[in-house]
Amino acid sequence: MREPASEFLIDIAETGRYNNFLKAGVAQLVEYKLPKLGVAGSRPVARSIFPYLLMTNRIQLRPLPEKPGRGFLSKGAAMSKSFFAALGIVLASVVLLTSHVVWAEDRLAIADFSTAAIGSVVPAGWELKEKSGKADFAIVKDGDISAVRFRSNNASFSLQKEVKVDLKQFPVLTWKWKVTKLPKGGDFRKSKTDDQAAQLFVAFTKTKAIVYIWDTSAPQGLMKDTTPVFFMHVKVVVVRSGPSETGKWIAETRNVYEDYKKLFGEEPPAVSGVRLQINSQHTGTSAESYFADVAFKKQ
Repeated sequence: MREPASEFLIDIAETGRYNNFLKAGVAQLVEYKLPKLGVAGSRPVARSIFPYLLMTNRIQLRPLPEKPGRGFLSKGAAMSKSFFAALGIVLASVVLLTSHVVWAEDRLAIADFSTAAIGSVVPAGWELKEKSGKADFAIVKDGDISAVRFRSNNASFSLQKEVKVDLKQFPVLTWKWKVTKLPKGGDFRKSKTDDQAAQLFVAFTKTKAIVYIWDTSAPQGLMKDTTPVFFMHVKVVVVRSGPSETGKWIAETRNVYEDYKKLFGEEPPAVSGVRLQINSQHTGTSAESYFADVAFKKQ
């Protein structure tokens, strides 16, 4: 996990480089800091929330040590007019802040691939895990949706991310997915056929997790334990089943707080991780799926 935004300091070398600083600063905040605040990470959001971070002391501005003949502030002199003008531009953008802050407080973005590089590069904050065979994934633009595409040819792999989500505050999980090819004969109820084109794991502890799947054969709505894994308690929820809805994007919503209580019979701990996965190695077949816009929301 990266350090919180309150520990982030920005140095400004010269006021004449303010525009470059703003662009570079925003890019850093987008990639490393704003996800901690629950912001999706688009540049318009970053530019409007930047003055809010300044005003609430989440970040600080400070000059670099003065160099002979090129000081940021000359001795006995007031701060340059150019800096005040530049700072005024930033503070003026606070008028755009309100809607973004409300949005950030109501929604915690987990997977927003709109800022990720197109191609087979692991997005920032995510980790690639290959269990069997070779991973075939890519960040793509599918129509107007930025997504990660998974292709499995007798393989099993995933992208996973550490998070910390209080389900009492953000109980609802939303995401979009599309399956274009199901593993033939896949059925999670038997270990020899336990393959799915799309799986979304929500991990709570090292031994407890819920996985939302698109299965080939198991009936939609089924909720039960997965095939036995030593020391693990993994509960499966069949959100979609079969080929009838393949080839199109579907938006899903699950109340993870209520699912956990129903499946484990107790109050849920905080969510500690999210994993997007595909596999087809048990059936020796192939599969393809897409994921986008994973987030936790308030009720």
